[in-house]
Amino acid sequence: MTKITELQSFTDQVINREEQTKQAELAEFAHTLEEKLNIQKEQLKAKHEAQLEKVTAQHDNQFNIRLNSLQLGQRNKQLAIKQEIIDDYIKEVKSGFNQLNSDETIQFINHLLNQHELTEHSEIVLGEQTKESIQDESAFSVRVNESIIPGVAGFILMDGDIEYNYLFDNLVEETRRQLQLILLDQVFNQDK
Repeated sequence: MTKITELQSFTDQVINREEQTKQAELAEFAHTLEEKLNIQKEQLKAKHEAQLEKVTAQHDNQFNIRLNSLQLGQRNKQLAIKQEIIDDYIKEVKSGFNQLNSDETIQFINHLLNQHELTEHSEIVLGEQTKESIQDESAFSVRVNESIIPGVAGFILMDGDIEYNYLFDNLVEETRRQLQLILLDQVFNQDK
């Protein structure tokens, strides 16, 4: 019986050793499996965050495009309204020039001439409409050339090789350009 007891004890020891080895292998496998799962979780989490960032960036980009489009539309409307105001103003100015009587026209021309250092060679060439409205050409401080500029109002001051264009349409258009530059600056720089 001792041999059976010894054999039983030896068998139990072998079985215990095998169970411990299998338990250790199982624990190591479970640990390895847990590490792999954690790595996969981290990879999935990183992939999810990257996709989330991409989607957020796309939404932000679409929002900014829409916002810029709306702002541009608003600026275009403002520009159109202000351009209409300039156009109406220019029409009124042109109408005002056309309604000047002879004395007002002479006074306006003399005012412009007084801004120059006139010489003995200085002379003006009147526009056809201005010549028709002026009754006394001797009221000017310079000689009036006999030729006229057909179909326009205002005058050109000639002083040797230099010419100053004071045709009324030219004065009005120069004012229009200045107003448009101011307008563009205000509309497109208002956010700065």
